[in-house]
Amino acid sequence: MENSHMDNSYSVKVGDDFDFTLSKDTISSLDLIKTGDNAYHLLQNGASYHLKILHSDFNSGKYTLSVNGTEFETSIQTPLDELIKK
Repeated sequence: MENSHMDNSYSVKVGDDFDFTLSKDTISSLDLIKTGDNAYHLLQNGASYHLKILHSDFNSGKYTLSVNGTEFETSIQTPLDELIKK
């Protein structure tokens, strides 16, 4: 199997409304700092976000996040997950 089929991006789905892809470069360039256990502060396009991981299931790629106090069910698929689905 060639590695060229696997890219360096993650498929992210938030609830039923948002579906997008994040590259490793985009993730590494985020203005994100850890502020506590499972808590982070993100600055993005001049806006401030307080993030907290409420529940995580790494094996299934499912997470419950709080963003500025609003909960979101999310799923994250790695490049390997995407390849396995094909």
